[in-house]
Amino acid sequence: MEEHPTGNYADDALFKTAELQEMRLHDYDKAIATYEELIRKFPASPLSAESSLKEAGVQARAKNEFDNALTNLQRAQKDVEQVNKENPRKNWIWKTAEKEIKFLQENKDHDWIPLTIFFAARSLKEAKEYDQVIEKLRKLLGQFPDAKVADDAELEIADCLAKSGDVDGAIAALREFAQKRGESPLRAAAGTALDAIEKKRSLEKKAK
Repeated sequence: MEEHPTGNYADDALFKTAELQEMRLHDYDKAIATYEELIRKFPASPLSAESSLKEAGVQARAKNEFDNALTNLQRAQKDVEQVNKENPRKNWIWKTAEKEIKFLQENKDHDWIPLTIFFAARSLKEAKEYDQVIEKLRKLLGQFPDAKVADDAELEIADCLAKSGDVDGAIAALREFAQKRGESPLRAAAGTALDAIEKKRSLEKKAK
């Protein structure tokens, strides 16, 4: 990449470097800088909009820089609109950015604190530290019971209970979710998760 900084595949090399820094090395500052380098050097590249999208993800989930993340999500949409002027909303990058913008804007209550805790728990979940996730999210719900992200936190707790082997606990959590949060937009997702867990447990019992 250094020998051919403007070669035919230089943008792709930068993108892969940024992904490596983000996902394997967890060097988020370098990843952000590399995504920015790609955007600056190759504004017409098909990877430019995706780099803005990826950078926003790092800023929100790893750095808690939510305002910067929103700016980059909007930049990703504008990049798509410049390339696809007729129907940008069908583009997966545009749609993903729109979904992320909505999620961030809906969860900015309490000065972003609940969302910060939620993303920290998500990072622990990726490391399969399920007990820590459950503890952190239960504290979140205890401290901010009215948080906008509370429904998501409840479902994450249930999922981590299931993944840690506490199937009965997961089922109880999902049933409680249905009772307490019956009007939640996530009620269908909770129902699907409950059905899947109960079906799996039933099959396991039959196998015995």
